[in-house]
Amino acid sequence: MIARRTASHAIAGALCVLALACVRNNDALIQELEASSGARPTLDAILETPLDPAPFLSGPNELEFSILHADLPFVEGAINGQPLPLLLDTGSSAVSLTGPGARHVGLYLPARPEVRIVTPGNESPHRLGAYTSMTIGTFELGAGAAAVPRRESHTRHGGPRIGNRYAIVGSTILSHFRVTFDFAKRRVRLSRHHQTPRPGMLLASVRVGTQTYAMLVDSGAHRLTLEPWAALELGLIDESTRIRFEKREGATGSGRRKSLRLDRVDVAGREFRRVRATVLNTFGEARQEGRRVAGLLGLAGLGKLVWTLDYATRELEVRD
Repeated sequence: MIARRTASHAIAGALCVLALACVRNNDALIQELEASSGARPTLDAILETPLDPAPFLSGPNELEFSILHADLPFVEGAINGQPLPLLLDTGSSAVSLTGPGARHVGLYLPARPEVRIVTPGNESPHRLGAYTSMTIGTFELGAGAAAVPRRESHTRHGGPRIGNRYAIVGSTILSHFRVTFDFAKRRVRLSRHHQTPRPGMLLASVRVGTQTYAMLVDSGAHRLTLEPWAALELGLIDESTRIRFEKREGATGSGRRKSLRLDRVDVAGREFRRVRATVLNTFGEARQEGRRVAGLLGLAGLGKLVWTLDYATRELEVRD
């Protein structure tokens, strides 16, 4: 999820749900959660700094999980003590829950102004709430913030086994760990960092043809996406198409997309051929770490490989 407060326009993450279907309105569910959320000063304070890392409480130095989904890294976990599948999504920042997931865990959701969150192709209103605890296997974390969409796409993003009741866990949590996704064996390994977390999302240098771009490493996406400006620079679209794909200069959210294949992509010392990609206006002119973000590097769409993200060193590795 690229969470972005309208006032600050700061990048915070990306919800990588690329398949859109009918939209479910969560207004009734949000009103229900509001009615049950009495004042709780500790959780209210968390909502003032929603992108701060949740405190790590206890757990082993390393833990390995089975992936519950066919190709996206869902693992078993819990929020507020309630079992809930968790999508470990390196393209997200803060935690987010589907509406049914928020109801299931009894998310604290006091009446507050909406925040605008950038998802691939659009900006949508979300409400911020807070949870008291999270567990990933036997890793225990403390209280943190979570976003709930006002309207969410009713997709089978999680598939029959996951359904529509789950949470997306991004870099504010994953920054506690060195994260390895083994898509061939359908395993995820989390190894603890013994230092202060660096919660910023991870960028990789990705060479597309003859150009090198900074892309957000995204374990929750099925394919690589390119910003319209990058696709224009690569000669994949013309200027009139770029304009149609953008609401206005530097903005996000036209919802237009174009599928294509890239002849060659190089990342982390590895060459990929005939890579599935989508032209989609997600970031506009947004920058992170001083670099203009050219799109999303969807790991799940690059084959059954092993990817390791080290948030401490800001490095990405890939192997068979």
